[in-house]
Amino acid sequence: MVELIFFKMIAVFILGLIFGSFANVVVDRGESKESLGGRSQCDNCKEKLNWYDNIPLLSYLFLRGKCRQCQKRISWQYPAVELLFGVGFVFIAWRTNFILGFLDKAEVIDTTFYLAIGFVLLTILVWDLKHMIIPDGLVVGGLVLTGIYFGYQYLISPDFLMSVNTDLTGNILGGVLTSGFFYLMFRFSNGRWIGGGDVKLGALVGFLVGWKMVYFLLMIAYLLGSIPAIYLLITKKATVKTRIPFGPFLVIAALLVSLFNKEIIELWDKYINI
Repeated sequence: MVELIFFKMIAVFILGLIFGSFANVVVDRGESKESLGGRSQCDNCKEKLNWYDNIPLLSYLFLRGKCRQCQKRISWQYPAVELLFGVGFVFIAWRTNFILGFLDKAEVIDTTFYLAIGFVLLTILVWDLKHMIIPDGLVVGGLVLTGIYFGYQYLISPDFLMSVNTDLTGNILGGVLTSGFFYLMFRFSNGRWIGGGDVKLGALVGFLVGWKMVYFLLMIAYLLGSIPAIYLLITKKATVKTRIPFGPFLVIAALLVSLFNKEIIELWDKYINI
């Protein structure tokens, strides 16, 4: 049993590293409108990389963070993103009981969906951090994935064709509420408080967590966002006019709320909602 858990964990971690490497390609080439096909190259000397210099995480360690050809420093973005995806995939697979449990149909479907939406959301996180832009393509892709997943859950549920008060309805309402809230902030502040991309991302994350969890989604996102903002203000590395991307905090909050929704509600009822 222990050996199986360890094997699953390593397999999922390696899968995360591979998708993290692909996410780097998506972020860099997507922003510059380049094709996702073709071999990777050094950002400095533009030399094409051999396959053994492009192994996720390992190549960076073996090369000691330098290009084999020009010896210039390789951006820390690449191993950091790969490691983020590796750890993130293991965390998601653990929460969906894929690592600790036995394989069954529901478990495989849940794990596949949350890994897929996790890839989309974490790629958005990296893209927004680097370029301060939330790409429409990834948001639309995430909406399609989420719609297919919750649509399938609706079709196999006992509520199918019997009630409009279903999880699918609640998820759609969650997307409308979250996106609507951000849209009002965007319009009221003329884009100073929040960007248009966050309005679109709000539709995705609200759709993912459902209307009952929108309050917790926003609360956690703003709490997470306040930590670096306060630090930067205290250390005078930023001012109140400095732009800080909000998308990454919204992504982290969405993943936490969607994977820990029951635990969050239980803690709220036990310690807060007295």
